[in-house]
Amino acid sequence: AYTPLDDITDNFVDGNKDREYITTTYKHKTLEDDQLTDDQGVNPEDVDQGALADCYFLSSAASLAQFSPETIYGGEDAIIQGPNDKGEYTVKLYIPDGKNGTQRVSLQVKPTFLTKTVINEYLKQSDQEDPSRVLAQSSKQKEIWPQLLEKALAELEGSYSEITGKKKQIPLRGSEILTGKKANYYKINEGIEAPINDLIELYQTTDKIPMTQFGTKLNLKPTKEETETETEKKLPKPASGEAYILYKDRIRLYANHLYYLKDISNTTKGAETFLLQNPHNDTDGWLEKHGGSEITIDRNELEKYFRNIIITP
Repeated sequence: AYTPLDDITDNFVDGNKDREYITTTYKHKTLEDDQLTDDQGVNPEDVDQGALADCYFLSSAASLAQFSPETIYGGEDAIIQGPNDKGEYTVKLYIPDGKNGTQRVSLQVKPTFLTKTVINEYLKQSDQEDPSRVLAQSSKQKEIWPQLLEKALAELEGSYSEITGKKKQIPLRGSEILTGKKANYYKINEGIEAPINDLIELYQTTDKIPMTQFGTKLNLKPTKEETETETEKKLPKPASGEAYILYKDRIRLYANHLYYLKDISNTTKGAETFLLQNPHNDTDGWLEKHGGSEITIDRNELEKYFRNIIITP
């Protein structure tokens, strides 16, 4: 059983506390000019995480879009199918089967997404109805497949608030929910040789970038050089609450966050470098390079800033 979300928006909170003169209302709505995918099909760049802390799921979706886009849509028995004659899509996700395995469940998902209107009685002002920035955003081409996946997971869990990393009830990693395949979890403090060797071997065997996420440490304490100036503090940032330091080129590297592997720049033993992408992804230019950008890391930086690697063969 799952919970259709379109009727329970009154229970949705995105952190904007209403005051006596401010009222926020929500409703699900079909987005103007939306499409499941554009002519290029499913791409990892389509994923743009909102403020909701579900990077474990959306970074996996972006990684799967890069590794096997047809698994998401277009392939045989793909995750997303449809629409049917009612305009709804079937989304297939995995849950535990109670026998140390997984089973696939199908959800019917309406292509309607949460919008909000903020009414300020004091200023006699009413904002236009806009998509909530808490949830995944549609791409520049108005592609909604990432939003459909996020909404399907929320319906499976019971609400959007239940799919955050701390509250989720499904005891599977994001890639496992999408593919049903067991992911390999490596702790960096137990050594980096095994995950790096396994990752490089998988890459060279398949000639494809493996479905992989890199998780940053829970707490990143910036040095003086890694601390923002007052001007930089005013730059836009995701509202998901992560602490951050300034990384190379003064790009924000967020703590307790999952980045997905975009490319392996160097496979030479001992000199491996990896190109990672933030699932916030900055599809509309809102973040510019400050948080919604790709970063390059080597072995030393992997040990310094990251705590785990998740590889799904």
